[in-house]
Amino acid sequence: HWGMATGHPTLPRGTRIEVKKLGTLEQLIVGPAVNCSDGSLNLVGALREAMGVLGCRNIKQLQNANIVVCPNFLTEGKNFQISQRVGMGK
Repeated sequence: HWGMATGHPTLPRGTRIEVKKLGTLEQLIVGPAVNCSDGSLNLVGALREAMGVLGCRNIKQLQNANIVVCPNFLTEGKNFQISQRVGMGK
């Protein structure tokens, strides 16, 4: 658990940001997503999309897929803080 007092200059933990409600829990898990059909707003849709992109036929193949680490990881989440002028984005 990372407490609110554990701030970090490049990670978003330690600062609360505003998160908008995008739908009900059922919509977020199984869809249908409101105004979005790319699988980004429902868990099952995102899983299907990821499996399709990677060519995986089942969850086991997805678990064994190789991953790539994003070079922007250190700044991920800071854009939200900057746009909302909270935390280190003040």
